[in-house]
Amino acid sequence: MINTQGIHSNPRLLNIKKASLYTGLPVWAIRNLAWNQKIPFIKLGTKYYIDVKDIENWIKKNKQK
Repeated sequence: MINTQGIHSNPRLLNIKKASLYTGLPVWAIRNLAWNQKIPFIKLGTKYYIDVKDIENWIKKNKQK
């Protein structure tokens, strides 16, 4: 969705803190998932970004029945 200023209000890439807010998991948990290659991430300089679609896939794969 694009707001009136032409900026996506629902970005596809989230930094670690926003991924934490999105999932409800602590920042350290998201960071560990990325560092331990449990969830794909993009590194730009010193910043890590996680695709919302990868978060959704990780949640689906790790649901217990």
